[in-house]
Amino acid sequence: MLYTVEIHRIDPLREDVYLASVQDQEAVLAGSPDFHGRNVLRSQVEEGCFWLMDAWTDEDAMQMGLASARTLSSVAALVEEPRVTVTEGAELSRRPSADVDGAAAGDPFFLVADSWVKSVCLDDYLETVRAQALRLTEEPGFRRRLLLTAREGDNHFFVVDEWAGERAAYDSYQRRPVSQIEATRFLALLAERGRPFMATGLQVAV
Repeated sequence: MLYTVEIHRIDPLREDVYLASVQDQEAVLAGSPDFHGRNVLRSQVEEGCFWLMDAWTDEDAMQMGLASARTLSSVAALVEEPRVTVTEGAELSRRPSADVDGAAAGDPFFLVADSWVKSVCLDDYLETVRAQALRLTEEPGFRRRLLLTAREGDNHFFVVDEWAGERAAYDSYQRRPVSQIEATRFLALLAERGRPFMATGLQVAV
């Protein structure tokens, strides 16, 4: 599966204009049989920051989708050019009862780690995030983990964890805190680390 990751910064006072534009974009993209949905993520930390993640099964359709999105972005209340990353994605784990866990919940919660990995540590990094993904399937409220590999090279990855809600993610961390040794070992694998992105997933009707 191909995923485009777009980071948008908007004028918070024009959020309604922005979300209407996002809805218009998705309505256009949904006309393609190769488009498999969009996640609209609103930052819980940085006002006016949104991430859009679109899933595709065809390269040409994805490129056409990016082009159509650019034609609409001029009315989207953006305050700077969006950062766009094309990735290849894989679902590393999914909790079997994810649909049941989220049935009565509100908006989902997303935690995204944006990292550049040292070349010599690549195998250790992949092994670690896969092992973490399997452990997460035991946690109530966990839905799935995606690993997105940027095509631009430099061992750039996004790890996307989706939860039924923020409380479920918080409770999981409280039950299974990461030790200082584990955290130090993991950070040693990275050449560069972006700021973790904590976000609410929005339902944008099409």
